[in-house]
Amino acid sequence: MEARLEQYIHAVIRWLPDPVLSLLALLVAFVLGLVAHKVTFRVLTRLAENRDLFWRSLVQRTRRPLRLAILTWTLSLGVAVAPLSSSQASVLRHILLLCFIVLVGWMARTALHIWMTVYLRRFKLDAEDNLLARKHVTQSRIMERVAATLIVALTLAAVIMTFPAARQYGVSLLASAGVAGIVVGLALQPGLKDLIAGI
Repeated sequence: MEARLEQYIHAVIRWLPDPVLSLLALLVAFVLGLVAHKVTFRVLTRLAENRDLFWRSLVQRTRRPLRLAILTWTLSLGVAVAPLSSSQASVLRHILLLCFIVLVGWMARTALHIWMTVYLRRFKLDAEDNLLARKHVTQSRIMERVAATLIVALTLAAVIMTFPAARQYGVSLLASAGVAGIVVGLALQPGLKDLIAGI
């Protein structure tokens, strides 16, 4: 019975044209990715229930990035299995690479925001003597914006560098972001010392 079923499936697969098979493979990979994301998110939610606020917030805020990560992984497997031409597979792999780069930047930006939010919760701005708290909050917000800008610049540079014709612009942007980071870091050195001392 199983041998007949296997023969029937092979006969159907041989009858289907390659574009249809490719579409079916990618569709199956997409559905498997959604199912895997649902299961993984539930497991992570359970694991983070008894952890501190940072990890609980990180799991909740990275639900969509996690979905993108799992879909990128399953679709890359679908591209490897699907009977695509070399040009089609190259284009899809490039798109998945762009998704991965954006995903890393997205998660880094989200983790930075959550960490800064949790850190600033210890400072009470409604207190009577809140000068030190306001100072820390202001410095922390400035450094968060600088770090977020650097993350966006690095992500954009990495995206541009995946295109051979525009790779030199990505390298220039990457170098500019590094120089800007050094300059801003030196300018905010007193604030960084206060922030690290506060941590």
